[in-house]
Amino acid sequence: VTFILQSNKAKFSDFDTWYAPHQNRWKQDPIMRWAKDSRNTIEKQGDLETHSQVRAEIIASYMNEGPRTDWSNVPLSATPTSIYKTIPQKYFVPQIVEHGTLLIERRWVANDLPDTEILEALAHVYSDFCSTLIDLLEANQLPVPSKLTKSRPDAMGQLAMNRALYLSMKDGSVRGHRF
Repeated sequence: VTFILQSNKAKFSDFDTWYAPHQNRWKQDPIMRWAKDSRNTIEKQGDLETHSQVRAEIIASYMNEGPRTDWSNVPLSATPTSIYKTIPQKYFVPQIVEHGTLLIERRWVANDLPDTEILEALAHVYSDFCSTLIDLLEANQLPVPSKLTKSRPDAMGQLAMNRALYLSMKDGSVRGHRF
């Protein structure tokens, strides 16, 4: 996006003056810096160093009470059913079985941006670029396409929503997804 913008700068009046604050903002934003560095890495060296994580936790109370369930040392490829089957027997007490929920979360992160899930980082970049393009069009009194006003495309939301799954402790059936 930035290359296309800069290669078309002659079409916009005073582009460099308008563009400089956006470049400065991106330099201060750790996710935008990561995106630039990642683009360079992919173009010049190959794929990013990434790792995925899977975590399972039993929710047995809405008051943050109940057992800590840190047993979930399961392989990344584990299915929800196989994760359910790894729950230690000590957690199958009547209250937890009747009312508890097993939460399974999966994350995909870049090694050099470990605190932000890759889909969230890309959504941030996408949203920032949309805002930048809207600003450019408005500064030049040009119409703004309606697709740019959406901060995230529907497909991005669909990918993000299936990272967390809730299973019934009673029988392992799906109770829902985190949206």
